[in-house]
Amino acid sequence: MLFPFDERHLTIPALHASYLPSVLADLEREAFSGHMVVLTKERSLTVTLSDGYPVSNCEWRVVEGLDRLPHGRGRLFLNLPDVVAVEILEADDAVVAMTRLFSRAQPSWRMTTDRNPDELSAELSRHSAAVVARRYDGVCELAFADGGELKLGYRFNGDTASFERVGPQTWLQTQVESSIWEVVPVDLVTYPEPDGSGIYDPLGTIMEKYVMVLDLLGDMLRRLDPKGGDSVIASLLEIFKQKYPPLYRGVYLNPETGHVNWDWLMTNRDKVNILYRYEKFLLYLDELLLQYTQLFFDRFGVDGIARLREAITELKAASPDKDDPLTRRFFRKLDQVLKKS
Repeated sequence: MLFPFDERHLTIPALHASYLPSVLADLEREAFSGHMVVLTKERSLTVTLSDGYPVSNCEWRVVEGLDRLPHGRGRLFLNLPDVVAVEILEADDAVVAMTRLFSRAQPSWRMTTDRNPDELSAELSRHSAAVVARRYDGVCELAFADGGELKLGYRFNGDTASFERVGPQTWLQTQVESSIWEVVPVDLVTYPEPDGSGIYDPLGTIMEKYVMVLDLLGDMLRRLDPKGGDSVIASLLEIFKQKYPPLYRGVYLNPETGHVNWDWLMTNRDKVNILYRYEKFLLYLDELLLQYTQLFFDRFGVDGIARLREAITELKAASPDKDDPLTRRFFRKLDQVLKKS
């Protein structure tokens, strides 16, 4: 369902659905307000956020039409195909408030044919305030009524594929064939707000594993080569800074601790092409890990790799989430990397 919005914030033409929670987690960190729209061939799922917090969600299907979804964000992305498209649309506070109300309450009045302005006025007069919706072809135009009268509305412009804010009379006089009109009073909210528990961020979770292994490599390198370890790490880091300057901006070797702030790569994800910001972001980390382990082999040989493998086995055993599918996949990939060294 396409609700009013100000501008497109981000478009992801193809994304594996398992990374949708990571997109939502990014929006939470940004304190984003607007809509996250997940698109497939047969349906669209719209999550509306206020300052990064999901406040409502609804689904629109080509055949069945609109379905208001009462469940929390822990179940937002169920039964989706493997690959989806995502649109992130910015919206002001008024639109977010209207969408939130519309998506979390059943309408008190609905009309699909022969719309009568007098009937609409009579229904609005029964409520102190209400949202009026005009729905058609997956588009939802919203208007706000206060004291029984419309005050403002948002109308869709098909030529520009955008919404414009219009006065009440202009909104009412807009004719749309085969549209459904609904009134949702502010005092009829029936669905609870989405669950406020933390979002499971798969990309953030797997990034933590990469950082742990990169830190382990650095610690072992300095231990096996106390005099030259730091210079080797600095040289490797400089290679990647030259190759991917935006991604590695702000990543540095601390001369006092000897550690690299690898986690800053997550902060810099918005500096790479959107197609490589989520599941394909791991390709950057795989390349770094492969070169780091190859450097380790070149310097310390088979014995060094054996020590590294032993240390990683201990790290895996100590991981509290070692049975998590993502964690198991990561350590399998790491084992393949070590075999190539």
